[in-house]
Amino acid sequence: GYIRVRRDPRCVKREAARTLTRYCRRRLDRQLRSVFVYGRDDHEVVHIREDLRNEYEEGDFDRFATAAWDIHESLRTSGMNQSTLGRQLSTVQVFENAYAFQFPGWEGGGVVATFDRTVGTQLHSFVEDCWQEIVGERQ
Repeated sequence: GYIRVRRDPRCVKREAARTLTRYCRRRLDRQLRSVFVYGRDDHEVVHIREDLRNEYEEGDFDRFATAAWDIHESLRTSGMNQSTLGRQLSTVQVFENAYAFQFPGWEGGGVVATFDRTVGTQLHSFVEDCWQEIVGERQ
């Protein structure tokens, strides 16, 4: 289920993230918050929206990348890519103010893109409704 890479993996990862950044900026403009690549032992921030640069604290992306790697490995070792669901394309994490889409592009890592919550208004409303059904409170 992963792309086999023959070139320097760091260049391929960076170029994949830049390609995704260009595409998302073209499609969603200011709703794109950030894009970074992650691997087991490293990460690289490729894009942070200008108005958010001061919002992130030192170490935030270290923590984000560690969490992304943990999710990546958990899904890889679970055998989900060999299930009847088909190949995993992305995971989506829903936060109060943003979405994080994680794309497991290769065996050793992938790309994460974050977006304002307005990118998925209907999805966010549905998730909130499910949350309310489960825990009995509105976010």
